[in-house]
Amino acid sequence: MRSLGILSLVLIVSASAGAGCSKKAAGPTVIEARPQPYVADVPVPKGFNLDRTKSDHSYQEGKRKIRHYYLGNEDPQVVRNFYYQNMPTGEWKLIDETLHAGVYTLKYRKFEEAAEVRIEKIPAGMFKPGTQVVVNVKTPHLEKAND
Repeated sequence: MRSLGILSLVLIVSASAGAGCSKKAAGPTVIEARPQPYVADVPVPKGFNLDRTKSDHSYQEGKRKIRHYYLGNEDPQVVRNFYYQNMPTGEWKLIDETLHAGVYTLKYRKFEEAAEVRIEKIPAGMFKPGTQVVVNVKTPHLEKAND
């Protein structure tokens, strides 16, 4: 009977000792980039995948037009931190940032191109990603000239 009491005590102590050993970060962090982005100068967070059913892109006569949807499971603020830190590596300069109703919008400029990154939570079912990133890249003055 005494050995049962000692065993119970050992189990309680070991369970409570492991309870404080969480490896999850306490607050927003910056996540890694995918090793292979879908567009060379636009980074994508690791764990995010292109939604091919909604995305499109084209390149014609020095003009690119990209509208990519990426889906993943990171917190939107963590994804915002990722783009804030990583877009400049592709020579993008941040020109505007807003947070409205839980949606982050970051606007960038690179030479004659403009990029907009929109990050938001989306309704997700079981086993489906809950964060969506929409990246738009275009050449504004060429868009108007060809209309």
